Amino acid sequence: MLRGALIASVALHAALLGWVGFRYADGRRPTEEAPAAPVSLLTAAGYVSVLFGPPTIFTADGRGRTEPNDRILEAERLTELPVSCGTRRARAAFPVSGTVRLSIRASGDADVIRMAESTGSACADDVIRTVASALRYHWLPDERYPAPVQLVQPVTVAEVR
Repeated sequence: MLRGALIASVALHAALLGWVGFRYADGRRPTEEAPAAPVSLLTAAGYVSVLFGPPTIFTADGRGRTEPNDRILEAERLTELPVSCGTRRARAAFPVSGTVRLSIRASGDADVIRMAESTGSACADDVIRTVASALRYHWLPDERYPAPVQLVQPVTVAEVR
């Protein structure tokens, strides 16, 4: 009896869904094949290996001082690849190096001002800006360089496959 009620219930639901014209959110019917989903690299994640070289820090009067070579940071991180990296050709430019102009807040968090030296690739510049905006300086600002600290940060990025 339970089996018969279950079969009747499934049949009734199937008939009801077919009768009301059930469609998925993308507009297709359950019997239609889903179209190939376009890859949105705006939300596609990729691993990158990043080397942050010693920055050049600017004083209030505009003079720059490059930090010693021990002020480097190597990291491997998962990051969102920007739309400009939508082709293999755009990603083939890696590894790349460029410099980005940053403003460091009192909290040590970095705000990207602009690319100081472009890589020559929109994709690579976007990736450099993305990884640089996630930086947090634990040693800046300080008494010699009060917030907001302006600096130019060298960045080398390689895509990890």
